[in-house]
Amino acid sequence: VAMNSDQQTRMLVVMVGLPARGKSYLSRKLVNYFSWQGSAIKLFNVGKARRGQDEEKSDANSQSAAFFAADNKEAAAYREQLAMIVLDEALNWMVQQGTQQTLAIFDATNTTVARRKHVAE
Repeated sequence: VAMNSDQQTRMLVVMVGLPARGKSYLSRKLVNYFSWQGSAIKLFNVGKARRGQDEEKSDANSQSAAFFAADNKEAAAYREQLAMIVLDEALNWMVQQGTQQTLAIFDATNTTVARRKHVAE
């Protein structure tokens, strides 16, 4: 990723992949590198946001396998809603930055076609 310092550049990197495949690891490495380069960069991790909300609700069952089951429509809707909230946070953060080079990383599985289409829009 090359960022021209003569113009204002905003970029959203959307991570896509199955769980436990290195998306968060790579995201943190990108944050380290671009911070070292002097760019304004921030990581927006949906899993971390979900775990933070789970702690607030004290819902011990939210981390169970049933929560991630494909047939659990209520949990799927919650996960999708939370992903869109985190995406909005990332986009709002980029708009609020006054720096020349702004990079936000949206770290989530984003494995469904519908999710990727919504993110792209």
